[in-house]
Amino acid sequence: MRERFSLIFVLLLVVFSANSQYYYKDILLARQNQENWKSFHDQKVREVSIQSIDANNEPTPDFTCMQKVTPDFSSISTFTKSTNVPASTLTAYYDQSGRMVKTVDTSDTYKSTTEYSYNEKGEVSVMLNNSVQTDNQIVTTERHVWVYDAGGLKKMIKIKGETDSTTVTFVKDEKGNIVEEKPVRGGQSQPSVYYYYDNDGRLTDIVRYNQKAGRLLPDYVFEYNSGHLSSMLFVPNGSTDYQRWIYVYDANGLKTNETCYDKKRQVVVKIRYNYTTF
Repeated sequence: MRERFSLIFVLLLVVFSANSQYYYKDILLARQNQENWKSFHDQKVREVSIQSIDANNEPTPDFTCMQKVTPDFSSISTFTKSTNVPASTLTAYYDQSGRMVKTVDTSDTYKSTTEYSYNEKGEVSVMLNNSVQTDNQIVTTERHVWVYDAGGLKKMIKIKGETDSTTVTFVKDEKGNIVEEKPVRGGQSQPSVYYYYDNDGRLTDIVRYNQKAGRLLPDYVFEYNSGHLSSMLFVPNGSTDYQRWIYVYDANGLKTNETCYDKKRQVVVKIRYNYTTF
């Protein structure tokens, strides 16, 4: 649902996905998540009340979303419920430097636990996800093993279950930026994902081949203003449609508003944030 999708990006939660873009979802989002934690820590955020407003400028019926931060900032829990989204709680746990070490996402019929390990340089080395459909006890496991050498990031090995593995190698530009990820599964090359950056080294586009359009198209387009992410354009997998998210921040760098527009530039949903501090 749109509200749940929005909040995942708002909170910068790193999640496993079958849709590639591993470098973005595992590495870059982990860094952004740490920056988000630091912002909460520096501003002493204790609680966040999140309001969803529909295209008619009315509160989304029966929508409830609240974030709570522990006094030592070791965890942030997000409770979400609405007519279209079953009640769920997602808790992210952090170490003292703000690196996420575990997330637990639970609802009545689902539980997903993801654990994160880091090497001596503080780089993500392993992400392990265990998901259980609690109504039928179907369990799925996925592990991402990140490998580095003297030049930095070298490859990632994704293992689903015990035997289904994909190896992703990375191509860098002259500045050391990752510009391409090349997955191979079962000896067969999979479509590459391409990354583009601005002159300040900030990610601007994530691009791959779109089967419906028959050409390379962006999955994401990012824009920045005054050091903050000001907008994100998202193209659903296999589609030529898109959503554009516009973000607004307060003087302390905390996000106060975001608005989602569809391809016709019509408002889909608005999200408002109110912060309580310690």
